[in-house]
Amino acid sequence: MTMGTTMISKTLKHIQKEHKLTCKQVAKMAGVSESAVVRYALGDRNMPEDVIVNLSKFSEFEELKMAYKAQKKIGIINIPMMNGIDDNIHCMILKMIREEIPEAVKAFGEISSLTMNKKSLSKDEIEELYEHMEQIADLIPPIETFLIRLKRLFGVSLDRLDMTEWEKFRQKRYIVDIEEG
Repeated sequence: MTMGTTMISKTLKHIQKEHKLTCKQVAKMAGVSESAVVRYALGDRNMPEDVIVNLSKFSEFEELKMAYKAQKKIGIINIPMMNGIDDNIHCMILKMIREEIPEAVKAFGEISSLTMNKKSLSKDEIEELYEHMEQIADLIPPIETFLIRLKRLFGVSLDRLDMTEWEKFRQKRYIVDIEEG
């Protein structure tokens, strides 16, 4: 029974074509059999998370991790795939982002006012909170699409960006490293 083409299988095929990678090469990178890679690319088998993690360690496969997140809705909203669209799409996306930012900033303020010094919210307040969260989430797909487009056009590393951002969060003490032992 065929599962059908998924965002992950489309992304895998795109990456293989773009980087001229054979199924054998991908299999070696992923730590799986060549036939498994063929089945993933055809959409006949779901690619396990550990295989995606293995492949996303290689810069060619950064998009695969984003496709996985989008397919699993981990990234909140699906990322539109960009095959066959205008090369200047990143300019259009920037325009979209610029238009959404003022509304998102207002939504952040509304969320702050709504939730400040509260441990719970009424049903109506929760609905209002969702409305504001949706306004902020409207920025996620165009930003992710913009970053993927820059990677495709200019070969920048999304992992490098990710690591830099996490380091900034650590320096500002927004996140802390948990000591083991």
